[in-house]
Amino acid sequence: MNNLDDFEKYLRDQLKGHAEPEPLMWNRLTDAIGRATPWYTRSAFKYAFTAIGAMVFGAVSSYVYLEQHQTKAAISKQTQTQQQIESPSASASNSASTNSSGSASASTSGSLAASPQQSIANSTKGSLVNGNVKARLEAFPNVLVASLRNDSIKTEVINPIESKHTDRALPLLAAGKIKLPLQTIQNRPQVLPLAGRFELSIATGNTCSNLPSFEYQLGPQGMQHAASRQQQSPMLTLQARIYKNWHLQTGIQMSQTTLEEHFYHTDVYSFDDEQHYLFPYLYGFRQVSDEELHEGPWPYGPNIPVGPEISKVKADYSSVLNQHKLVLPFTLSYHQQFGPFEAQLHAGLAFSFATKTSQTLAVAGYLPSTIYLHAQNGRLQTFAQSQLRLSYKANRHLSIFVEPQVRSSIQQQNLVHASPYRSNSKALFAGLSWNF
Repeated sequence: MNNLDDFEKYLRDQLKGHAEPEPLMWNRLTDAIGRATPWYTRSAFKYAFTAIGAMVFGAVSSYVYLEQHQTKAAISKQTQTQQQIESPSASASNSASTNSSGSASASTSGSLAASPQQSIANSTKGSLVNGNVKARLEAFPNVLVASLRNDSIKTEVINPIESKHTDRALPLLAAGKIKLPLQTIQNRPQVLPLAGRFELSIATGNTCSNLPSFEYQLGPQGMQHAASRQQQSPMLTLQARIYKNWHLQTGIQMSQTTLEEHFYHTDVYSFDDEQHYLFPYLYGFRQVSDEELHEGPWPYGPNIPVGPEISKVKADYSSVLNQHKLVLPFTLSYHQQFGPFEAQLHAGLAFSFATKTSQTLAVAGYLPSTIYLHAQNGRLQTFAQSQLRLSYKANRHLSIFVEPQVRSSIQQQNLVHASPYRSNSKALFAGLSWNF
């Protein structure tokens, strides 16, 4: 913008003493140079991508740090447990062996002798060396112990990891009196629950939207073809658990839509009986004069000398409509976890705002002319939104997901050259989520 102002000042200095230039000259100058974009608008996207990159780097760094911290804590705990298991004195082991052998001999009338008790103690000592007993005790800290005492079966729950129960648990485990469920041993441990009530997600994906039914008066030979495409749109969302499996989600999404229209043998009318014509497109008419086209003379020749008040010519041209939108979703979701997998069903609203809209007119053999449609910016569209997120939890915090999404506008869209319609879109996103 500053460069445009300096250039205009320079031209005014050069034209001192001459007639004031026509306003059309300044319009042509603005079309040739283009509307300058403020510096903060150009940098906003850089700031956004820098913040997203910093967030991803921080999430990965936190994950690596927590993994190392948990590994160190597990190693220290394992060392302490091994010291507690190997520390019992021989006197405590002998007393436990004597008591167990006395009670067993009293109940079974001498069926068990002292030599089996000694073999049990030896096998217990050998299993301690191999580490098998310790591993089983660490995996199942609370176990059921059943023993024969005074001709009756006595069942009690003990914790073999604690030092006061270690002397009792080791001989019983070696003798086979500690019963560990076979199903519990064979099944893999379930994935840990969520680490916190908040979840931050970043994703990108493609969107496909429907086109309206166009209503153009193109003449008997006129034709029109339209195609719409959308670029990959980044999406940043934040979820918060409100009650059990129910969550609220909000976020921000940037989308860019391009609508290309190609016209062939179209009747283009002059609005002042001169070489100033109205080119129809989706949002209305583009007013273009011969002065606004470059690299050659007016392609359609002079108007017919004798004819109606409003003359017309047949033209071949293209119209490209670019629109940048900011989407703010707000949904309620229900989460259900199946082992390491999780399904999330979302339903709610999405609010769309147009931030920048431009239309480019291109005539074959001439430079295109672009204008900005400020009347379209800031318009609010409300959509009903639903999506299904399927995620796989790599660990307690990090997970990857895919998310099909459907949106349908609540209000009907009314355009100049199209019948009223509801905008519907389908999208597929994929990304990462971090729970904290």
